[in-house]
Amino acid sequence: MFSFLKNVKWALLLVCAVVFQAQATPIQWKIENGGNGHWYELIDSLVTWNEANTSANNLSFMSVSGHLATITSAEENAFIFDSVANGNNAWFGLSDAETEGTFTWVTGELLDYTNWFTGEPNNDAILGEDFGEFKADGFWNDLPSAAKASYLVEYSTSVPTPPGIMLLMIALTCLILQRKRIIFKTE
Repeated sequence: MFSFLKNVKWALLLVCAVVFQAQATPIQWKIENGGNGHWYELIDSLVTWNEANTSANNLSFMSVSGHLATITSAEENAFIFDSVANGNNAWFGLSDAETEGTFTWVTGELLDYTNWFTGEPNNDAILGEDFGEFKADGFWNDLPSAAKASYLVEYSTSVPTPPGIMLLMIALTCLILQRKRIIFKTE
């Protein structure tokens, strides 16, 4: 009986480790650090802006729906640059596809902060650039619909602790209790 329980214990630990490692956990901009409590992640898959927007809207993290990131302050831009984008060019939730020259957020939030690179947005006359790109240097650019980039997803409400961390905590608790012979007794 003991060897069976020992195998179960190690199987549980292995499952927890795999879940914890395999889960791409978004990064929270914590309120106590001046943030908004939202979670962000970079999806490192080269897609068009429309594909990124559809994918982001179909993603969820702990039952909270995602959307392409909306960057509404210099502090949020700095957080994404420092902690999320990892030196990648990536789509974010800004577009003027509906009305040329009038950029709007995918969420409908007020656009009162921008961080355009010098000379942007320039709506290249040949390509027609309508979609926001977060550049590797933290500035913004507009790109055409056919361009491909990674994308930034935001989960706009507070999200509880990721399940991988919870499973790891449960596994560690079981291990401690087993070592103290409270559970998995060998009789």
